[in-house]
Amino acid sequence: KQWYQRRVHGSIIIPLPRMSPLTILCLILPLSQASSANCGDCTEVTISSTGGAYQHQPSLLGTFSLAGSIWGGLVPYYKSANNHYLTPDRMSDPLEEDYVKWIVADIPMGYNGGIQNRVYTQGVTCPYDIPDQWEYLWGGDWRVDQTIQVTCTRWN
Repeated sequence: KQWYQRRVHGSIIIPLPRMSPLTILCLILPLSQASSANCGDCTEVTISSTGGAYQHQPSLLGTFSLAGSIWGGLVPYYKSANNHYLTPDRMSDPLEEDYVKWIVADIPMGYNGGIQNRVYTQGVTCPYDIPDQWEYLWGGDWRVDQTIQVTCTRWN
């Protein structure tokens, strides 16, 4: 992805990603509360681990409820009781790039997360259909935790 800079308030420079008009439009449209087209009617997912993520990122594990969907209902995102989101990251673009990377972050479409999967990113793969290669962040490094499981625990 190419980057450009924009001046804000005179001397502050904020780096922004270069995005297509379609991607920008999809990002600024209101987030939908409907179920998603690609991931069916899963209304609750559970993220569990008995490995490194459990030891080092326990607050990012647990039950996440459907909180909405993005890209016109194409992709869902989920929210936990402690305000973390299982969501595509902000560089995901299923419409033009056919790319969706799932992360657990503090906001929908977050940039910095503590759990991610950067292997199964081609197209829209529901997070509970990703079998392995989930990673957690610890000590500034991403580490694979083969015990992380993301499962749909409630269907509508």
